[in-house]
Amino acid sequence: MLTLAIETSGSACGLALVRGQDLLQEIALRKDGRPETNRLVSSVQDLFKQHRLTADDLDLITLSAGPGSFTGLRAAFTFAKTFAFATGRPVKAVGSFAVIAEQVPQQSGQLEVVEDLRQSHVATQTFTWGDGNWEPDHPVQGIALEEWQDRPHADVLLAGGLARLKRQLPGKEFPAEWSLAPEEQWMARAPATAAVGQRQFDREGGDDPFRMKPLYVRRSAAEEAADRGEI
Repeated sequence: MLTLAIETSGSACGLALVRGQDLLQEIALRKDGRPETNRLVSSVQDLFKQHRLTADDLDLITLSAGPGSFTGLRAAFTFAKTFAFATGRPVKAVGSFAVIAEQVPQQSGQLEVVEDLRQSHVATQTFTWGDGNWEPDHPVQGIALEEWQDRPHADVLLAGGLARLKRQLPGKEFPAEWSLAPEEQWMARAPATAAVGQRQFDREGGDDPFRMKPLYVRRSAAEEAADRGEI
């Protein structure tokens, strides 16, 4: 299976071309540490040209559905929907937290992926190891930061947007008894997006490009301001 994976949910923004389980190439869509989704279309074109591919060679397009960057997710969904409609290639959107979990080797019985939603809220999802993969215990939840802080974390391995989240904690540090995954596993990357997408596509089939949509958990600050009549 030849898969084009698009990962724009976080700071590790990029593309991956994967055949089966073999990574053919990964391209970073970043400059000076900042995502560059404006290079998405041209980077896909370059990737196809380098590997002498056409759309007909692809078996699957997979992308992160969120939670994550509002701008990044919208750019990826717009591209994937248009590409899938124009070429007839199947597309599969997968949860960004499942992608992060894919990157974390089994180290304990439970893994929690968490992301700062700003405005004193976080998105969280826990996973339990089973059948060779981290399986979600529940859908992604949005809860108050204070409620999340009060939950027990000593026996759970943490990953996700921890760098930004810890700045909101007392002393701007995680308690010593909390277990953190290695920092390079915190953010979703395109090769893992491909792996999760392939597995879910084999199990469930593709998504309807006209119906699939990003998972934001909460509305953007601009939308909330508009609801209040501020803009």
